[in-house]
Amino acid sequence: MYLDFFKLQQLPFRLTADPRFHYENMDRAEAKRDLLAALGAGTSADGGGCILVSGEAGVGKTILVHDVLGLLQDRCAVIRISQPEISVAEFYAAITAELENDAPASSAAAANLETCLANQAALGRLVVLALDNGEALGEELLEELLRLPGRSGIARRSLRVILAARTTLEGTLRKFRLGDQQTQLGLRIKLAPLAADETRSYVEHRLRIAGWLGGAIFGDDALVEVQRFTGGVPRLINTLADAALMAAFNRSHSVVTASDIRGAAKQLQWVEFNAHAQSNVAPAPIAAESLIGHVRIEHKKNVVAEFDLPIGKIALGRSSSNDVRIDSRYISRNHCQLVTTAQYSVIEDLQSQNGLTVAARRVSVHRLHHGDRVQMGEHVLTYTQSPQVGPPRANSFPLSVGSESGAAVALDSSASDTGQTGLIVSVPAAANGADPKGD
Repeated sequence: MYLDFFKLQQLPFRLTADPRFHYENMDRAEAKRDLLAALGAGTSADGGGCILVSGEAGVGKTILVHDVLGLLQDRCAVIRISQPEISVAEFYAAITAELENDAPASSAAAANLETCLANQAALGRLVVLALDNGEALGEELLEELLRLPGRSGIARRSLRVILAARTTLEGTLRKFRLGDQQTQLGLRIKLAPLAADETRSYVEHRLRIAGWLGGAIFGDDALVEVQRFTGGVPRLINTLADAALMAAFNRSHSVVTASDIRGAAKQLQWVEFNAHAQSNVAPAPIAAESLIGHVRIEHKKNVVAEFDLPIGKIALGRSSSNDVRIDSRYISRNHCQLVTTAQYSVIEDLQSQNGLTVAARRVSVHRLHHGDRVQMGEHVLTYTQSPQVGPPRANSFPLSVGSESGAAVALDSSASDTGQTGLIVSVPAAANGADPKGD
């Protein structure tokens, strides 16, 4: 790996939403203050409706929310939902089960929510429900969420709902009568990509947090190319910068050059950001089919797990806190994660001991292509794409993967260290530091 070569203590461009790496330009610092103010009033004030944090994919919505919730962790019970393609009944069952261990896991759990809120309020704790990938919400659940903060006095005082979503959700919201007593949307925060000078500051900020002591790592010409290929979108910057560091390391370049950036972009099959954005705006051919990613995990040529990739993140490792737990001494506790957007999927090594290998080459971040085989210790992950017919197949996470054929089993909440159900990411808020499941 390139850490020693560039004198870094940790990977600077991981895709995980680690609040330590949160970069605050003027707009993001203002957004952070506004979000803190909306959540920091405690249980004595009216929440004022749902909070919407919107922006294009990868612009930094999740890391902003994680950063703010980390600052309030001592007085908030936080429930994070990263895969919101669930019914209203499943939603209520999940959140009440997280707040009260003995709450019944059924559609009747909706009636228990106010009791749960009252119990948390008695402990002086505000309940914060943070939903990621909000654009994937069904209209029925979205309307329920918009009504939730105002459904009663205890809900207005003790519950805050944060929707982090792409800007496409705004079109869906226009269908609802926002602003009336029952359907409310309060604070709206919209994040934009970074300008060229902010991209430079962003890269340098993450390098400093990773242990950089000064001296050029990215040349001026390289940073111009980073902006050209990423458009200032932080997730794209992270992916490209990491790939470029690896390319420079492989070529023994002590400074990342524009050539290294272009080579990394070619490897990722990226085009210039403006061309990519224009192609997204152009209407797709009527006959075009959307593709869905599928993962098959093998151990010594035996298939031990298969699942479709939902939008968002899937964590893999030996620890039971992962979405996919792989029981092998060659797999690290938090080995890697799969990050899926509407356009592509990426696999990222989480500083594992044995790493990830693709085509006999060790990778830290790799954009997956149809047919890719990723070696993880004794296990092999194969990625394929196929035309999507109807909604993605539902998956039961977390999964426990053994070493025998057909050994993948869905875990119930009692089998997980954190009581995860596959819908819930964490409760209460995680301690400061890396969150292996952030966006």
